[in-house]
Amino acid sequence: HLHLVIAAVRNIIYSDMLAHMSAESSSINSVINQARQLFEDTYYQPPDGVVMAPGRVNLIGDHTDYVGGWVMPAALPRVTAVAYKRAPDSTLDAVSANASGRISIDISTVTPDQPVQGWGGYLAGVAWALTQELAEAGVTPVGLTVAIASDVPTASGLSSSASLEVAMAR
Repeated sequence: HLHLVIAAVRNIIYSDMLAHMSAESSSINSVINQARQLFEDTYYQPPDGVVMAPGRVNLIGDHTDYVGGWVMPAALPRVTAVAYKRAPDSTLDAVSANASGRISIDISTVTPDQPVQGWGGYLAGVAWALTQELAEAGVTPVGLTVAIASDVPTASGLSSSASLEVAMAR
């Protein structure tokens, strides 16, 4: 009878895992749909696409990775989604479901010695880094129109800013 008990426990664990995965997938889809809807509500047109990046937690290794220390990061089932459309010029126009205000930045004028304040600074930093890479490759960067939604908690050690930056870079 032991094999029946093991099989029953295995089935319970498996069904719990499937339910958890389904709930996570539903949450991720909700954030994606929120970004898409915010884009359409703000810019009165559908986005070209939606990209996302997860939050993460470092189980060990905060601030040791850049000095060669041991790290153990893990992705979370919480994401930042960015609905986007290519802009006709070098303007990055952004709105976020998680922050007030709308941001408009000319990415051709962004430099590290003139930082953009607030949450737009994360977007400007990514834009500046990508602009540098594209310039080295001889490519002229273009702007973006974006709407952002996230369920990664801010100021909680779950890398919400990194999640935003990675989603923007994608």
